[in-house]
Amino acid sequence: PTDHALLEAMRPRFADVLGALDTAGVAADDVVVAWDFTVASDANVHRDMIAARDRALAALDTHPIKVTILTDAQVDDGLTIKRRITGTLDAPLFLTNGGEAKSGTRVARDDAGLPALQGFYQIPFSAIVPTCASTAVAPVPMVIYGHGLLGDSGEATGGVQRTTAAELCMVFVGTDMRGMSEIDLPAVARALNEISKADEVMEVIEQGMVNHVTLVRAMRTTFAQEVFLDGAKQLVDPAKVYYYGLSQGAIMGTGVMAWEPTVTRGVLGVGGANYSILLERSLDWPIYRGILAGAYPDALDITLAINLFQMRWDKVEGSGVAHTVLAGTATGVPPKQLLMQIALSDEQVPNLGSYWQARTMNIPVVGPTPTQPWGLTVETSPIASGSALVIMDGGAPAAPLTNIPAAEVSPSMHNLTRTQAATRRQIKQFFASGEIVNECAGACACQSGACE
Repeated sequence: PTDHALLEAMRPRFADVLGALDTAGVAADDVVVAWDFTVASDANVHRDMIAARDRALAALDTHPIKVTILTDAQVDDGLTIKRRITGTLDAPLFLTNGGEAKSGTRVARDDAGLPALQGFYQIPFSAIVPTCASTAVAPVPMVIYGHGLLGDSGEATGGVQRTTAAELCMVFVGTDMRGMSEIDLPAVARALNEISKADEVMEVIEQGMVNHVTLVRAMRTTFAQEVFLDGAKQLVDPAKVYYYGLSQGAIMGTGVMAWEPTVTRGVLGVGGANYSILLERSLDWPIYRGILAGAYPDALDITLAINLFQMRWDKVEGSGVAHTVLAGTATGVPPKQLLMQIALSDEQVPNLGSYWQARTMNIPVVGPTPTQPWGLTVETSPIASGSALVIMDGGAPAAPLTNIPAAEVSPSMHNLTRTQAATRRQIKQFFASGEIVNECAGACACQSGACE
């Protein structure tokens, strides 16, 4: 007991709270913070995206997607990648200002406050067709690729994605994740300088999700029938479309998988969930914090701003759907399988957010593993079906326990998984069968060559 009258008046109420926690298996001594009221219901968090997704698909049912090719050229002398294609396609529009990336653009709403269709607009795409697609005995699968931090569709066709597309023998296609793509950088800066403008980023991500749903529809129809051809030969199988995202593409990829109704297997490379956990622990954060601190110099205000931003991010990133994405029922999609691949001491997407997501999804770590995070079980490879987390070790120092980034080392831990042959073999097997296999030599100690 205390001598504080207000606290003592609340004691009976907290007896009920502690009793409920005890029933849920949480001991009173373990409680750091708890609420006895609903913070946000699934219905509230999901309502915007359910409406936008369903209205977009209904519009697409009566609107054949037109694809406009801007460039179609041979890459790397055609040895591994035969074609790199860029262009635009029609997508249902739910933004004001015609969807332009300018001040004031956000979701257009109807009288019920839900996203309202504003017609169609053009979104960009980039694709690579591996040379093996022309010689394969059967049409090859397609992969929708999620780009990195404030990137663009072109990332689907560059760098290690070319190696991955060739080794998997799959066509890679990407579009911009509006709201957090390169053309949205000015909006991000405005939101950091004036947090009341946050919806010019967060709401626009809803359009980014719609664009990815639209791209999958286009891949299964117009792209398969009219674009990915070798003469009269259809190169791709429209029934086989998978998701692969790296970094931001993995963070937002959980949302894409939650809202897209036909893609059932996705790989999330070096991702996680809950930006309010990720930001301060990321090496990418200081430049953005500098903008925020210019307008809000008090550190407490910055902490408050991050958590206010998170309430809007919950509607689109993994934090709002991680607990429902695998079953699919809450967002109106079939059950999904997700393969998370991360590296210890990632300096850009901290492991803390990856572990948070894995625990929330209640998935195991693939064993043998270099570490067993708290609250996660280890399941020995192979895992015949389902979802799982794979952890690779590049030999970097352990990440700090505080809210600062892991040390930057060379080569980068953030880039580790995507460059390993074991990663690509694992992805190929997962996409083909749903089986998750440890392709490393024992625990994935990549610094000793175990991931080749």
